Amino acid sequence: MSISAIWQQAWEKFKNGNWVIGVVLIVLTVFLSFVPFVGIFFSYLLGVCLSYYGLQVWRSDSPVDFRSVFPPIMAFLKILLGSILLAVIPGLIILISAYDFVMDIIGIARVAQEVSSEPEVHLKGDTFAQSLKPNFLLMGIGFLAAVILNVLFYFYSYFILERNEGVLASFQESFALFSQVPGKVILFLLTQMLVILLGILACGVGLLIAYPVSAIASAGFYMSHRPEPSSPQLTLA
Repeated sequence: MSISAIWQQAWEKFKNGNWVIGVVLIVLTVFLSFVPFVGIFFSYLLGVCLSYYGLQVWRSDSPVDFRSVFPPIMAFLKILLGSILLAVIPGLIILISAYDFVMDIIGIARVAQEVSSEPEVHLKGDTFAQSLKPNFLLMGIGFLAAVILNVLFYFYSYFILERNEGVLASFQESFALFSQVPGKVILFLLTQMLVILLGILACGVGLLIAYPVSAIASAGFYMSHRPEPSSPQLTLA
């Protein structure tokens, strides 16, 4: 199925009685994100529910009910573990770069203090700039690593939600899917970013539509390109 056909079908399914649940999930996610301490965690869980909502809507020819968008608790735990694993390497790189950057800032502050007390001491701005460049470079490498890993393993959560795969197995399956159609995956993700950007430009209100439709389209891309399971392990309503 072409990318344009996936988006068109996702839009039709969203309009076909499934828009209410999608909007409610987004509103709840935004609302819970402002709750201190635990808000981000519950927003993450609702993000998983949004992916499951996309699968349910894509698989069904009739509107889904609200109870069907909550996956089993083990799926939550597996996806959470997968997210942590994907964040380990980029997180370490960014933390190291941030530590070095903070140390450089402290060094600059100390020299500035010496300058204020000893006028004959002169600062060399170009020297400080050169010392900061490697830190920003390392931080950029960390963010680039995060982007690459999330593209390569973008569909891992769907293998968990649909087939109840293990975390490592879902990574392997997701990478295999990407390897089959890498250009198409990247193009789809770019169109997904464009749709979300358009939702943001529409005074942010457009995200109430953009995010649910995007979730359905992501599930549709996965369903259209994943290898057929040898035996279904998780039945979707």
